[in-house]
Amino acid sequence: MTVAIFRPDKDPETSTVDGDVSDTNDAIWDTLHDAAGSAAADLGVGEIRLTATAVTDDWSELYRCVFLFDISSLPAGTLIQDFFLFLDVSAITETLAGQSAVLVEVNPDTDTALIAGDYAIANWTVGVPLSDTLALSSATAGEPVVFTLNQAGKDFVQAAADGAGIVRFGVMLESDRADLEPTWASGVQAQMVFDMSETSGDGGPKLILTYAIPAGGTLGGQSGGGLALLNL
Repeated sequence: MTVAIFRPDKDPETSTVDGDVSDTNDAIWDTLHDAAGSAAADLGVGEIRLTATAVTDDWSELYRCVFLFDISSLPAGTLIQDFFLFLDVSAITETLAGQSAVLVEVNPDTDTALIAGDYAIANWTVGVPLSDTLALSSATAGEPVVFTLNQAGKDFVQAAADGAGIVRFGVMLESDRADLEPTWASGVQAQMVFDMSETSGDGGPKLILTYAIPAGGTLGGQSGGGLALLNL
């Protein structure tokens, strides 16, 4: 077996991007959840976040994260056997209790830059979560979290390996994915901040795949954020 570690591109991006998209216009839940989006960022850090205003049943901001990985260097016919997404957490806020994060498929306008319109819920395949939920209360600032893919997530990555080779992950609050408004209270917030690909050293997002190389297969060059290999 071989283990491959993939990362999104650092700025300037050539094949894959990571970052966040958001809407920060005060509104009731349904309006904020289904908004067109007001901002996008793809440098330094990204976050998932939901914050309540002081006005009853009003919310001030909702953030969603995007992580793209180019796995097109895997040999044709590769059978991927295990999958993990590692994200370094730099900050946690959970005054809005009981929140969790989850992976889904996202389809931004391009693979190399984010725009505010990528926030639109139509770009997110929310009906099929790709991982188990990860409770914000289980995370610690300064330490990584690991999303373990469910069967739908494994099928999703295998399809990318068999196809164009771009894995497009979105990370969002489970309440956002399920469109279930949390219990409002003035000023409460759920937030998880992730280091992005621009992080120095070995930090930042990592998609780790264990796979079998088909007979006669060879590993091609990796375009994008880079690839490390370990033979087991």
